[in-house]
Amino acid sequence: MNPRSLSRRGVLSQLLLLPLLGVATGCGSEDAPEEGFAEQPLTVVTSDAGKLRLAVWTSPGQPPDRGVLKLQLEVTDASSDAPVDGLYYDIVPDMPSMGHGTPTVPKTEAQGGGLYIVSDVNLFMAGRWQLRITITGSVSDVAIVQIDVR
Repeated sequence: MNPRSLSRRGVLSQLLLLPLLGVATGCGSEDAPEEGFAEQPLTVVTSDAGKLRLAVWTSPGQPPDRGVLKLQLEVTDASSDAPVDGLYYDIVPDMPSMGHGTPTVPKTEAQGGGLYIVSDVNLFMAGRWQLRITITGSVSDVAIVQIDVR
């Protein structure tokens, strides 16, 4: 085992003991991002037809390093800010400067309250990527999210 994994394991075990020792580790709220995501979104975009607003978080890292990412989307009605459920996504990662996409298809899972988790987002090169998102369901629209990858 390398020393780096040992130090991570030691830190993790200490963090797991904090609640047992009565140390506050923070209380989650319904508005807080899922574990592993930053407090503030990486970006917020409005869909092409102006129907929806998408706040986007990345994990691990924000801005992200190249590799396979997980995203959290918080989707709200652009005019009322109400969460929008009942949506389905076709997400196509594209790197316009290089003229290619990725070999994997991202998967989306609804969490309720306008939150969606997107897994298997393979942004394997550093640079600017576009996620072309086609939205169907209770609302139909299109959005493009730009992510700069380190």
